[in-house]
Amino acid sequence: MPQKLSDLVVAIDRVVEAEPERQTVYSQVIDQAQSIALSLRASHRTRAPLAEIFGAAELKAKEVGTKRLEPSQGYRDAVYFFLGHGSYPNTNIAFITKPSVLQQDGDTFTPCDTGAVEHGYLKPRYPEENKTWDNVQQEEFYKSHLGELSEVASFAGPYLAAHFRQPIDYVRRGQSSTPDFSSYHGLESPRNDRRAWTIELQVHHDVTLVADQDRPEAIVIDGVDILMDIPSAYWPKVVVRDEEDDNFDIFLASQIEGMTLGHVGRRP
Repeated sequence: MPQKLSDLVVAIDRVVEAEPERQTVYSQVIDQAQSIALSLRASHRTRAPLAEIFGAAELKAKEVGTKRLEPSQGYRDAVYFFLGHGSYPNTNIAFITKPSVLQQDGDTFTPCDTGAVEHGYLKPRYPEENKTWDNVQQEEFYKSHLGELSEVASFAGPYLAAHFRQPIDYVRRGQSSTPDFSSYHGLESPRNDRRAWTIELQVHHDVTLVADQDRPEAIVIDGVDILMDIPSAYWPKVVVRDEEDDNFDIFLASQIEGMTLGHVGRRP
């Protein structure tokens, strides 16, 4: 069951108040962070065949990526998005949309990648003496950090302000990076994988695609050849990386940043 928004934010506040420098930065950037949070886009990268996606005109909710965490709360299927970044998986296409377009009752978010928690890719920064990061602790972490997707923007404002001197850096940081201040939830990636601190959205239903609406708002692809696998009705939404651009991860991040700040990239 998702936690109350107030309880999630109190947990952030508790960490901020314990660190004077962090508290100073937070007070300086909170207004900017809240403004950016309202404009953050959700990114879904997929390995599913495009013929399957566009044939059904939907991103299908499939079996959740955890065997224990999400099923423990009754979740069986999901379409995963990351808020403000295309963090995973490493594919050549990303569907970008506003979180408000996705949400229905029962959709959720967490302040990090749920699969990375269960599979042990994220570890406690300060392990408790004589305790292991076991299944019980992982499930307790998941339950206590689970929020309602409809409240993610209200969570993201304080979250960005608590972790970055410049809130837009949440969008700009690369896949292997860390925030300016350590994650409030206490987990970290030994490899500095940003899935340790990128907000994950769990949409527990199929996501319908509608070409003449913001469903999705943009489709970012790695090369014009992929365009031939996308129905022409969606072409006005497509943004293409070509050989003159940076690698696809950097290009995708720049497009998400542009949309967050109010402009979009090159169309085919």
